[in-house]
Amino acid sequence: MNKSAGWFGIWSVVFITVNLYFFSKSDVSVLMTRPFLSLGQVTGLVGIILLSLSFILALRSAFIDKLFGGLDKSYTAHHMTGGIGTMLTVLHPMFFVLQSLPNTQSALRFIVPDIRNPAYLTGMIALSILIVLIVLTLYVRLPYHIWRSLHQWMGAVMISSGIHAALISSDVSRYLPLRIWVLGFSGAALLAALYMRFIYPILKFRHVYEVLSIERTGDMFDIRLKPKGRTMKFFPGQFAFLSVPGVFESGNGHPFSIVSHPSEGILRFGIKISGDHTLRLREVKKGDTVYVQGPYGRLAEPYFIQKSRPVVCVAGGIGITPFLGLLRQHVDSKSEQPLTLIYSVRSTSEAVYHDEIQSLALCSSAVCYRLHVTKAEGRITAEAITRISPNVFAANILLCGPEAMMIGLRDQFMRRGVRQARIHYENFAFIG
Repeated sequence: MNKSAGWFGIWSVVFITVNLYFFSKSDVSVLMTRPFLSLGQVTGLVGIILLSLSFILALRSAFIDKLFGGLDKSYTAHHMTGGIGTMLTVLHPMFFVLQSLPNTQSALRFIVPDIRNPAYLTGMIALSILIVLIVLTLYVRLPYHIWRSLHQWMGAVMISSGIHAALISSDVSRYLPLRIWVLGFSGAALLAALYMRFIYPILKFRHVYEVLSIERTGDMFDIRLKPKGRTMKFFPGQFAFLSVPGVFESGNGHPFSIVSHPSEGILRFGIKISGDHTLRLREVKKGDTVYVQGPYGRLAEPYFIQKSRPVVCVAGGIGITPFLGLLRQHVDSKSEQPLTLIYSVRSTSEAVYHDEIQSLALCSSAVCYRLHVTKAEGRITAEAITRISPNVFAANILLCGPEAMMIGLRDQFMRRGVRQARIHYENFAFIG
């Protein structure tokens, strides 16, 4: 599915919302005679719709994943719709205040709570919670677990906003199609919030595994798991979320790329120690139960869809992990599709998978493998990659590594004439 399908859907929803607003007007001249009133109404409607969409997009749904071309991209859409929706919702009463001025008494009713009027009160509750969350998010450095707990108060915003929209005397109450549209999205958002709060924590780790082995090499853990029940089906290049009861738990977890190939019958993860949380993996031992949620990710999808097109894989550090299973797939299937794999590390001591990759690469004449050491050769660049793989302009380019590396290489390739549609990467920064 086209990766822009999700964004097309979002813009379509906004377009329909604005048009339903216009259709609700029996006299469109009011749009010009009372412009701030109209702006307040439109920002309120679009704001609540975008906030509703942000809740729906937070569902880790395979369908939504497919619409946007990856979980990271659907979460980017979740953050953007939530952010824009919040901004519009805050502006919503401000335009009413501007329309009411210089009548101060009339203007105050849009910013001062009135407990005698439930319609206005619920709107003020939603607005107050939003403002508090904005201040805490932008101006207070909070630990992630506290920020996450506060983030859950967005559910209260949706409940209050939905009640406000249902009770207030407005176009929503007078025009049935608009009422169905707004309350329908508000209801869907509330159901999504309830699902993520109460049902998802029970269902999210459906695959139960047992630690077969765990080894630490430098600043990395290599963990292998065997299934205790149903085996998780996955494709090379995908990732999953792990939880070890009492040892390695953190809300919805952190994504880790799957190193193993589906034919191996085990799950293998390469995890870089990047803080106290991942360091707790040293407490995990053989035989421990591990819950796995997934799989997710579409990084390697171009490899399977366009089998006649060359593939250039560029990994930075721990970003090599999703390409190990893909390389094994390439070798085992005896594919003649040209595949170039570039493994960029700061020093040779960090290239923990070098020997394994080299032995696999020697098994196929279609594979070109290159280890790039930045201390000796400088940062990996699009120019250097082009020298290693001259067919890069006809290839699908798969990037995995630090965000700065992926964005930098993407921009360099595009300046050299490579189409953006040929450059693929997943950004794990969407978690936390």
